[in-house]
Amino acid sequence: MHKWLGLNARIENVLNKRSDTLEVSQYMLMNKMDFNGLLKSWILKTDPVTKCTSAMPLNSMCLQACVIARYCYLVSQTNEDDKRSVQDFFPECKELELFDVPIQELNWKQFLQNFQNIQLNWAKFALNPCAHNRRLKQLLISMMGRFGFFTAWTFKENEELNDPQACERSTNIPDQYRLCDQQVVYISSGLWCMFYSVWLQKNAVLSTLPEEYRETIEEAIKDGVAVHHHHVEAANDTFFTATMHDDIMVGSLLQYMHRFSGMFHSVSQVAYFHNPGYQRRNPPDSVESLMSREQPRPAIEKIPTLQQLYPEIELFHEVSHWDQLPKDPKKWFWFHTPGLVFLVRNRGYHCLRKDEVVRDILWNPDPYELLKIYVSTLNPTIFMRSLDGAGNSSE
Repeated sequence: MHKWLGLNARIENVLNKRSDTLEVSQYMLMNKMDFNGLLKSWILKTDPVTKCTSAMPLNSMCLQACVIARYCYLVSQTNEDDKRSVQDFFPECKELELFDVPIQELNWKQFLQNFQNIQLNWAKFALNPCAHNRRLKQLLISMMGRFGFFTAWTFKENEELNDPQACERSTNIPDQYRLCDQQVVYISSGLWCMFYSVWLQKNAVLSTLPEEYRETIEEAIKDGVAVHHHHVEAANDTFFTATMHDDIMVGSLLQYMHRFSGMFHSVSQVAYFHNPGYQRRNPPDSVESLMSREQPRPAIEKIPTLQQLYPEIELFHEVSHWDQLPKDPKKWFWFHTPGLVFLVRNRGYHCLRKDEVVRDILWNPDPYELLKIYVSTLNPTIFMRSLDGAGNSSE
């Protein structure tokens, strides 16, 4: 954490015009830090659910978010010709058209509305697994930079920070206002989940059984992956909870956990808080309905039934800290982020970092195909053949 504190101090020196950006670059070079490394460390090494308290209003995830945001803001100041608005990044998604205002010029209310609109429409433009979505990452970095602007400065009343509920009086500068801690936590939580989703998608590998061995493997494992009616019926116990996680906005679960710290009980609170008229999804009423290829169901709807077959494959959601997920070298688990489900395989411990587990992130639009890979690995005679088609991910 001391490296982050040192970086923040140098960024503040630049903001206060006590030095120039060269100092920041030199510090990062000396400490072997780069922007992508900062993002990865923030996403994977900080625990997002650590409670924020009166004694510590910002947890480490929020503090590091502010450092990255201010860095993005400094970088944006070197490219003042960038006049792109939110919708310019994804012109095909008409739902993003709120304000024809460059991101670098948004006032707080405009920024907040754009941010929440990105959350609301995430599934319409942001899901591109097994690929590096450059436009999405650039959009989030631009939003991060504008967030950095609001965390870096104090403002006079009714200036850019034009929302009384989002600001509080500065304790250092008379008649100036700063962004309140609650808003910092709110935006940091949403951005963390968005960047987490982008990282998962980029590192996922499209996985299926290899075609040359498919028939042989499927014949060998057919009894192990046979879904029956009682599996579908029994899955109703967990179906509603699992699908609620898919129906809420990206980041909203973590935001709720911090906003109502100590009172969070289940995802249903989040679903009904944001949408009082929310109606739960209808569960499948038969095996045919669940497994239909003509009308395929969303991936998350199949997971409760697949867990009836193999309950040892646990399901984790977007607020689960990557560094605290199961570390058993042979553990497999489902990982869900709104709109997508991955099957994560632990392959063993890192050869240099003995406490770090090496993981593969497998993805397929049909999680049943991923289950076949798992089941095939339980049979040593077809283990290697099944993994030929699973691929490897790189972190």
